[in-house]
Amino acid sequence: MNTKVSANTKVSAVLVLVVLLLILAIQNTAVVELRLFLWTVSMSRALLILFSAVLGYAAGIVSTGLQIRSR
Repeated sequence: MNTKVSANTKVSAVLVLVVLLLILAIQNTAVVELRLFLWTVSMSRALLILFSAVLGYAAGIVSTGLQIRSR
């Protein structure tokens, strides 16, 4: 069985996820309050969603890099 995924499939999947993320962010523009330890920040829910997605993407890249390095 061939388990390789073509580059076009990966690009298409990423584009679909980005579009869905943008739709989710655009539909959630209310201001929310984020509290973390001693900090309190008010920001748009859309910015919070986008920031969280970027942070998650970066964490995935870092963890993949660490796995590759440990082999």
